[in-house]
Amino acid sequence: MFWVAFLLGCANKSVFVDGPRTDSWLLTGDSSEEPYAVCASCHLPDGSGWRDGQIPRLAGQRAEVIEAKLPVLREGRRSLPVMVPFARAWSSEEVSAIAEYLEALPEPVIGHGPGGDLSKGKQIYENRCAGCHESPSVPRIAGQHFAYVTRMLDRLEDSSGPMGAVAS
Repeated sequence: MFWVAFLLGCANKSVFVDGPRTDSWLLTGDSSEEPYAVCASCHLPDGSGWRDGQIPRLAGQRAEVIEAKLPVLREGRRSLPVMVPFARAWSSEEVSAIAEYLEALPEPVIGHGPGGDLSKGKQIYENRCAGCHESPSVPRIAGQHFAYVTRMLDRLEDSSGPMGAVAS
């Protein structure tokens, strides 16, 4: 299903190039949604992502975070192969337009995890997460899909980076 959505989103867009396009293909036209059109094939038109946690919610994410992440992907400092062609294709202007659009989208109500102990979850978030994740330069995790957050925490638990110690 993922690859079908991906290919449909790319069908009329030449994103597989070795650098930013010079024809500003995402910024033509009058629609403020146009820069996000290719992203919507996976992240969905409302930016809500996939409930199973494979594709994160981007609606309401801080523009600064999105603008910082794509160059990291472009330069190969983070491995996310499906995103690399887009990161390489978009100019800084196009990335900024997408980031601003996503930040302005209303945050969809996407539910939560099992909810067995919300007060304990709140305490853990406040003690171990909020210090960083409430900063403008760090991704917002509030409102993210439960399955996505748990998948990232599982992955980070094995990491030697700054999140490895927090996640374990």
